[in-house]
Formats: sequence, structure tokens, C-alpha cells
Amino acid sequence: PDDPRVLFERLERKVKQMLKRGAGRDFLAAFEPRLTAMLRGQEDPGSPVAREDSDDGFTLVDSEGGPGFKLELVRTRVGVEVALGDAMHRLVAHAVCHFHSLSSSSRPDPASGKKQLVIVFPRAGREVPRPRMLLSEFLDAEEQQGQEQSFEHAA
Repeated sequence: PDDPRVLFERLERKVKQMLKRGAGRDFLAAFEPRLTAMLRGQEDPGSPVAREDSDDGFTLVDSEGGPGFKLELVRTRVGVEVALGDAMHRLVAHAVCHFHSLSSSSRPDPASGKKQLVIVFPRAGREVPRPRMLLSEFLDAEEQQGQEQSFEHAA
């Protein structure tokens, strides 16, 4: 199915609640477009998410404008690997993969000491449902709709 509501409902209840509360949304908004661009073979160094691209990844700056953190999406023969030391970021990344019907797993990375998220893309010729909107866009739309309903009830 390409219906984002159906895809969202497939996620674990705790993850859905966390995302609805806004936790991990900055990471989600930066990670998901980059991952889906790699999935579709459309990496665009000029896109807002990839603006600070280098050969070894890209840098995300947190919402407070702090120093940010390094997030390296490394293309592999079968998909993408990314080292994520933050458990919440790993949880969000797994949710993104599930939403987009991608297989993902975590394993220790002895080189960095972080957990390595391994994302497997579908084999060539196997079509995966493409959601009508990104998970981050769906959550933004749901939030907007909830605010409009609250405003209508208050009036």
C-alpha cells in the first residue's frame, strides 16, 4: 500500500507515540529524505539535506544551532550502513525503514564503538510500495490537522 496512514499504523505503538510527541523529528526530517534519495538512486548534492555533503557523509546541525553531529550514510553493495550512537535515532531510523518497507538491523561497529544500522534495499526488479508522502511529511500533516481541529473546537 502507498497510503501513509496504513504504513504509519504498521509501526509499533511506542514508536508512533514517540513520533507524535515530536521526539526525534529533527533527525527524522534530515535522515528520511536522504535515505529515500539513496533508495531511489537520486542522490542530489544540491538538496537542502545534502548541502554539507562530503565524500564520507553529511553533517546535521541540531535545532538549537549547536555543533551538530556527523551522520554518515555509506552505500554498500546491498543498501546503506550508518553508525548511530544514539538509541532514539536508531529507533527512528528503524521506523523509517519499516514505513518504507525496507529491511534493517543493528549490529555493533567495533571501529567506532557505535551501533551500525544496516539497511537492505530491495533487489533489482523487485518493486517496493512507494508511500505517497514521507513519514516526516505525514506527521507534519497530522499535526497541522490536529491544530486546525483544536482551533475549530475553540471557536
